[in-house]
Amino acid sequence: SFIDTSRDIANGFLRSAPSRLPQPGSAVGRKSSAISSYNAILPNAEGQYSEGSKYNSLEVEVVRLCLDIVLQSGIRPAEVGVISPYTAQISEIRLALERHGGRDEGGIYHGVEVKTVDGYQGREKEVIILSCVRT
Repeated sequence: SFIDTSRDIANGFLRSAPSRLPQPGSAVGRKSSAISSYNAILPNAEGQYSEGSKYNSLEVEVVRLCLDIVLQSGIRPAEVGVISPYTAQISEIRLALERHGGRDEGGIYHGVEVKTVDGYQGREKEVIILSCVRT
């Protein structure tokens, strides 16, 4: 694994982002629980598929880490979506989830939707993890 959460938070690799999210336990519309957000400062690990779509292998690992944190907090996989504007990033994320726990029925990531921005138009999830690739 590329990321050791406690070491990377301690070394400033991952740091808590300024958040406008409500504090856990506060009432916001319907039943909700707030989860902290993180900014990840990553070295450039971009790649490109032959058709030109881009991916970032380190960011794939950060997405998986964030997804693990969300799922460990009690959010069900079906309530989580992962979005990226690049089809190559979507493919890499799906492969990583399959390798590290499975997306098929019985796998820990079964039910998590991983799609491009267009695939989510008009849809809602309790938690969205956005993978920008080039930020």
